[in-house]
Amino acid sequence: MSDAMQQPDFDCLVFIGRFQPPHLGHLAVIREALKRARQVIVLIGSAWQARSLRNPWRFEERRDMLRSDFNGADNARLEIEPLLDALYNDDVWVRDVQRKVRDIARPSQGKQGKLPRIGLIGASRGQSSYFLSLFPQWESVSVPLVDGISASRIRERLFHSRNSASDYLSTGAAHDLPANVHRALNAFHESEASQQLLEERQLLEQY
Repeated sequence: MSDAMQQPDFDCLVFIGRFQPPHLGHLAVIREALKRARQVIVLIGSAWQARSLRNPWRFEERRDMLRSDFNGADNARLEIEPLLDALYNDDVWVRDVQRKVRDIARPSQGKQGKLPRIGLIGASRGQSSYFLSLFPQWESVSVPLVDGISASRIRERLFHSRNSASDYLSTGAAHDLPANVHRALNAFHESEASQQLLEERQLLEQY
């Protein structure tokens, strides 16, 4: 029986991350979520932060990069929403996540009036593992981490220097990034915004 014909385990699975940038590890989690739930809610953190070396891509850019590697049927089951940071205040942040999920999650047909079965999905260690512990009312689904892929290391290679970014995009990025994200980052590498971030990195190193 195909995945599309199998009865999903959950009405909704929630995946929280910053996706700076989206990489193959993120896609592995979302693909597993699509197998196990009718609806997948992706919440993108640091949504409205100004562009910086830690947050190079705006919410809309990250949303579009994520959607670019899924087909129309999968995208119809994906809800991708921005999530504000609440620094040093987990309670405020947790309430914001709960409110967003409550507003978006839908019960399956024939279960009107019943609460949807919701789970939180993430990689088995790191920040996603911490997120899983904050929502004890939801079931947790842990996906094995894709070894060797790190968004922070990707950013380091992209914004260390122009030569480093060019070398990475031409030789190493295909091991870390989905094809459409790779293309988007190649285009971003030629942009004024990328140049400004590279200049910011150089200034930081000087001082």
